Amino acid sequence: MDINVYHVRDLSEEDLLELIQLEFPQCEAAIEMHMHPISALQLAGLVQLALRHPSVPDEDMRMTAVRFIDGVRAYFKEQDALAIIELIRRGYLTPTTLTCHRCGRCSYNRHDIQHNYCGACHRFADEVES
Repeated sequence: MDINVYHVRDLSEEDLLELIQLEFPQCEAAIEMHMHPISALQLAGLVQLALRHPSVPDEDMRMTAVRFIDGVRAYFKEQDALAIIELIRRGYLTPTTLTCHRCGRCSYNRHDIQHNYCGACHRFADEVES
């Protein structure tokens, strides 16, 4: 099939998704990215915000986001940047709730919020995925 950018723009959502599934096997090489630390922190904040949205229930997508944030946190941990690590931790908090970045559940328990703990996952949000 001869496809060009103008043809792709006219595809329906269903046809576009079908074409994406055909294209992915040719995209085997890992994407390597380099960014300034401030850019990584800003992107981690945006990802944390996206994880609060109720329409991100897909576990694979959620775990991809968690791995990215964990990677950013690990970088700053290596740099002994405690204030930045705390900022990332607070990105999961609102004054009255804690949204777990792994399962998406929201806790109103003040002890969970204080300790950044998810009762559903039985894990602390500060734990880096291994």
